[in-house]
Amino acid sequence: MLFSAHSTETIPPITSISPMRKWALGAVFLSIIAGQIIRIPITGQGGGILASDIAAGILILTTVLRVLFGAVSLHAIMRPVQVYSAYILPFFVFSLGALAIHGLLLGAGAFSVALLYLIRLFALSLLFPVFLLSGAAPDGRRFLRRGFVAIYWVLIALGYGQIVLFPSLVGNINGWDPHVNRMIATWFDPNFFGAFIALGMLPALYYSRAKIGMFAISFGALLLTGSRSSWVAFAGACAVTGFLALIPVSLTKTWKNTLGIALFACTLCVLLVVGAFPDRVAHFFTHDPTIALRADAYRVVWHRLVEPHVVFGVGYNAYQFSAKNAGLIADFSIHSRAGSDSSIFTLLVTGGIIGTCLFLMPIAIAVYWHGVQWLLRRRTQSLLFIWSASALFIHAQFENSLLYPHLLIVFLLISALCMLRPANVHI
Repeated sequence: MLFSAHSTETIPPITSISPMRKWALGAVFLSIIAGQIIRIPITGQGGGILASDIAAGILILTTVLRVLFGAVSLHAIMRPVQVYSAYILPFFVFSLGALAIHGLLLGAGAFSVALLYLIRLFALSLLFPVFLLSGAAPDGRRFLRRGFVAIYWVLIALGYGQIVLFPSLVGNINGWDPHVNRMIATWFDPNFFGAFIALGMLPALYYSRAKIGMFAISFGALLLTGSRSSWVAFAGACAVTGFLALIPVSLTKTWKNTLGIALFACTLCVLLVVGAFPDRVAHFFTHDPTIALRADAYRVVWHRLVEPHVVFGVGYNAYQFSAKNAGLIADFSIHSRAGSDSSIFTLLVTGGIIGTCLFLMPIAIAVYWHGVQWLLRRRTQSLLFIWSASALFIHAQFENSLLYPHLLIVFLLISALCMLRPANVHI
């Protein structure tokens, strides 16, 4: 693999980030903010080529060319990139093989569409070493931090603007659910946007100055998404990181006071949620229509798609074609056609048990490494990563968020920031 095999003995070390790299990174950041507004449709598909696909491709291409022509050194990031490559390559090799085998049954058109999405996922996975390389220099780390903070707060600001000016999607956006009075910003889906707010909240607050005010703004945005899966992801991330934060210390008077304040804050948040969304909270733990539909969908997907292909799957992103053959969907133009409501179910259908384990293995290894770093060295960046990984994984049990491109890019950016040196934390 290029990133792990290239020699760096005669290449000068990275001392600063080039203007061209800043422009390419800036284009990726802007494409995340643009969300689903800029998209080139694919005939017969609800998805398409996103602005983030183009921007990421340009960033990766320029980085590869600079490495090949000796403009930058990989020495500073060689070890993490080698480890990363060793853990992600098996998934892509397996997925390509499974897709090639099932391609004979899918047909040329279906195989081409599925292959394009596999290429997209592979390209997005390359953003992690690209972000690491970009942050190897001090000004590069600062640029990445500022970029992440800008993405987070600009999107939330756009969300507040959208909830005031365009509160309803009914009749406005083809292929998207007609959400009303729910914050979606430019992503057009309150559940994915809620996941973004949840997984990015702690890192964004860490890199910002006015933490209390910013927390109020971000938490208010999370509530306005009306996304129960995002609320659960936020609560789960709080529980996981809070538990880890308390492990190395004894419960002194200071910690007791802190826990008391935290308990009060959680109680206040629950009351705010109940007051703002009584209709959704009333059915949070009961069998309301949306929960019933989702539970029924899980059962159908398990019996018709997972069980027949439980070992090897049907090939990456071939979910929609297998679902059509099983009589579960008929319209490829809707945006939910490419996966189940759960990323785990989607991975089980498309990659089987083997592919699912290979996909989750890099995340599991990273969580373990960061957990050790936090427990032994009290490394704050490791706790930030565990927060984001926990929020994303919990959310993925209810939505197909593990495979959503914008969320993946943001998660990889946070992952890279958490691997880099924490000098000059505030932007």
